Amino acid sequence: MDDNVSATNINSTFNDNYGWAGVLFGTNDIEILNIESSFSRNRGMQGGAIHVEDGATIVNTYSSYINNTASSQGGALYATFDVNIVNTKTRFIGQIGQYGGAIYMRDRGSCTNNGSIFIANRAGDGAALYLAHHTTCINIDTIFLENFGSATGGVITFWHGVNISNTNCNFTQNKGMNDNRLQFPFFF
Repeated sequence: MDDNVSATNINSTFNDNYGWAGVLFGTNDIEILNIESSFSRNRGMQGGAIHVEDGATIVNTYSSYINNTASSQGGALYATFDVNIVNTKTRFIGQIGQYGGAIYMRDRGSCTNNGSIFIANRAGDGAALYLAHHTTCINIDTIFLENFGSATGGVITFWHGVNISNTNCNFTQNKGMNDNRLQFPFFF
């Protein structure tokens, strides 16, 4: 997918796919809308389910990402260069990535999680979210439960000009390990 296109997925199921991005790859202002859709057991290099860049937008509403894996970044979603992600009532359960168990975002993007759930995601850095280079993340009424970062960030790893806002969120039993010591869920 490329060059100012859009993809709308309503009540769609994407299971057991494999590629650079497990299911969808988009660039150049693509808009991806997922409504009541499910992405399960997909595997990719960057983005176990979806890889977007260069001004793309992803809107997930009442969707689920379950047990997707990225061998590098973004167990479910990989986003770089001015990407906008909006997750409303969306579940991220059991994602795995080296950086960003559920979501990897860098380079001037924005991510809003409203009423969403991040459960049992795993990564070396940023079990739920990995944010870098002037990104913004707004979490509202979102639950982060039992996520595990084997190096840093049991919930979120962020660095280089990142802004994060958490309102009415629940952070419970998340762990970030560093030299076998339990770290605070955030890594600065």
